[in-house]
Amino acid sequence: MKAGELPPDKKHFRVDEAADALATSTRSIYRMIQYGELVRVKRRGKRVIPRSELERILNVDAYDEED
Repeated sequence: MKAGELPPDKKHFRVDEAADALATSTRSIYRMIQYGELVRVKRRGKRVIPRSELERILNVDAYDEED
């Protein structure tokens, strides 16, 4: 998976997958979750990050780059 691209059929992501999508480290993802910048939910007994959260972060980053 390329940075900034999400697979069209995937609705929830593990921390390592989210890190790949956002081109950052898993540690940074855990930090974002800890600081409330990224939401993680429980789905089928596992904690995952919803696609909408990654799209939100990617859109914010895209907006920042336009300035």
